[in-house]
Amino acid sequence: MLCAHAQSSFVTQESRCAWLRSFGAAPSGARLEWIRRSSQFRDGKFRNPLPTNMLAPESFFHMPHHQLFGDEERVPKRTLPGVTHEASDYATAVVSRLRAT
Repeated sequence: MLCAHAQSSFVTQESRCAWLRSFGAAPSGARLEWIRRSSQFRDGKFRNPLPTNMLAPESFFHMPHHQLFGDEERVPKRTLPGVTHEASDYATAVVSRLRAT
C-alpha cells in the first residue's frame, strides 16, 4: 500500500515537472541556427555584453552582510506601475523570440 502510494505520488510529480525537460535539452535545427547567428554567441557559448563579477571565495561571508545592510536603494521611490495583459497579447510570437512576463 505504501509503495503504491509512493509510486503514484512520484508519477504525479513527474507529470507536473515534465515541462522542465525542455530546459536541459540541447538545441537543434532552426533553434540551434538562431543561436549560432546571435552576436553574443562566440566560441561555442554565449558571452555577456557587459562584464559581470563572479563571487570570489574570499567574499563569501561578506556577501550576506552586504545584501542585508548595503546602502543600495531597497525600496522604490515611487509606486511601480501595474500592467495588465489579455490572452490575445500572447497569441503571436515576439520578433526577438524572447518574452518576459
